[in-house]
Amino acid sequence: MWREPFDEFVFDEFRQFAENHYVWAVKSVLAFIENWRQEFSIAIPMQYVFESGSLGEKQIERVWKECLLYKNSDKRYGIVPDGVQFQSKRVFKPLQAADILAWQVQNNMRRTVMIGRDPNDRTLEHEGFRILKDGRPMELLFYSREQVKQAFENTKASYQANGVWPWEPNSGVTFRARCTEPGTI
Repeated sequence: MWREPFDEFVFDEFRQFAENHYVWAVKSVLAFIENWRQEFSIAIPMQYVFESGSLGEKQIERVWKECLLYKNSDKRYGIVPDGVQFQSKRVFKPLQAADILAWQVQNNMRRTVMIGRDPNDRTLEHEGFRILKDGRPMELLFYSREQVKQAFENTKASYQANGVWPWEPNSGVTFRARCTEPGTI
């Protein structure tokens, strides 16, 4: 997700939910995790591990504390009070693997989605990305510029219809994250 569409379409009340594009990205990933857990009936707690000392560490800590306020956050996201850790990627090797995968995904997105091409076009894939992807279930998830705009419009419409913002704990309003169709970011 790019910062520019977020900054262009965000409205003041939404910043109560996500003060910037980074926090929105983290919360969007949690929404996709919620979808995945629901689809495969996963109900056990999960351990989340992030890089220590990163610029987003404090923001992630705030997201976790906030998510613990939500009804059934343990079922929805697998989040439990001690379920988040911050580790050094020099010591915690899975973080190095995650960085490699993230770089390959970003490289693929630059070759495809960011210039309006189909991310599933195998002729555009870098060999390093293909090695990591082939034979493994993987969905490329991103927000197009149009979806960022629509997300904010949907949020305002939800508020008008229900009288509460969808991010308010236990509001009863359900917002589901959806995969995008290939398009332009």
